[in-house]
Amino acid sequence: MDFDLTEEQSILKASIDRLLTDKYGFEDRKRHMAAPEGWSAQMWASYAEMGLMALPFAEADGGLAAPLSKR
Repeated sequence: MDFDLTEEQSILKASIDRLLTDKYGFEDRKRHMAAPEGWSAQMWASYAEMGLMALPFAEADGGLAAPLSKR
């Protein structure tokens, strides 16, 4: 079984890694977890801007139909 990432997966991983490193470090996560909401609306907005919410859905359903697994 091949566990190497595809080029698209590598690009997505790098983008997410960069976002988390730049805007949602460990102390930020702890602060948000301790808040009444328990999560960051700003980060979820960033995830949505990146299109992460649409990744698993078919294009016909408004998603990106991203190939997250190798065929």
